Amino acid sequence: MEKVEPLSYRKEIVSRRSGVELRGMVFAGMLGTAVFLVEAGAGELVLRADRLCQGIRLTNWAFNPRGCQPEAVAWFLRGLSRGLVGALRPELTPLLGVVSMAVAMGLLAALLGALPARRAIPSFFVLQLVAAMIFAVLGYILFFLT
Repeated sequence: MEKVEPLSYRKEIVSRRSGVELRGMVFAGMLGTAVFLVEAGAGELVLRADRLCQGIRLTNWAFNPRGCQPEAVAWFLRGLSRGLVGALRPELTPLLGVVSMAVAMGLLAALLGALPARRAIPSFFVLQLVAAMIFAVLGYILFFLT
């Protein structure tokens, strides 16, 4: 015969396990937000340097634009750091796009935090890459339609 455990013991194990999972999801969300903010900060620095390079290129016709980024890279970095807000409303400050994407990437990372780490980490970066490409293409298309 099997030993029967009291119901209160089972509830305690289930509640302890769900608390651990919740903490793991919160940790994953915070880590995902931090990783995104580092990526977005680096992207915005590259975009700023590119804007300065393009400005020098316009004022000095003899300037060698080897330091300027290709247009595809600039659009990809805008899609990565500014997201949907940057694609739909590029005239708004980049801070709004970065903050909205940080919240979205934090939520995505928290949801992926329920998965094992060997699946969650690559999934996070793949989904982030797909989102950046979608927002870059959307921003590029809307730039020429308006």
